[in-house]
Amino acid sequence: MIDSKHQQLSSEEIVNIAAQNTGSPYSPEQVQAAIASELRAPETVCLREGNTLFVVHRSKKNPDIAVFRALNADTPENYLQSSVVFTETMKSMGFRAMVTTFYDESLLNIFRYIGKDKPKGMGYQVNRLEDGALRVVVQLRPSSKGGLQA
Repeated sequence: MIDSKHQQLSSEEIVNIAAQNTGSPYSPEQVQAAIASELRAPETVCLREGNTLFVVHRSKKNPDIAVFRALNADTPENYLQSSVVFTETMKSMGFRAMVTTFYDESLLNIFRYIGKDKPKGMGYQVNRLEDGALRVVVQLRPSSKGGLQA
């Protein structure tokens, strides 16, 4: 991991490091191509904070829900702070909730940290999927529409 306070990586370097650290079965070149293709999809936004990229898709079923994933090459401390900034950015963009899916259980610590001292109406829910992945739904603000259907 490269401390973004000392060195800013290129987006390609972040993707390569993230692919290696997540144990992706795909080569860095394949991951680069997949991310490049993903970023061309309509309603897709890539936000950068430090040496972390957040790839965001607006839900087709419910446009106030963001489906996202993080590609991190930063230190754990910086990644945590970047995640806090990202969450605030998503709120300011008008999203009511965010959804992400991952396998690394240690990432739940980020949601625990962000959820600590949360404002009223915020929170998160974790579900384990059949394939062992974890799906986290982060409630950014209350909704009058009811449930969180991504």
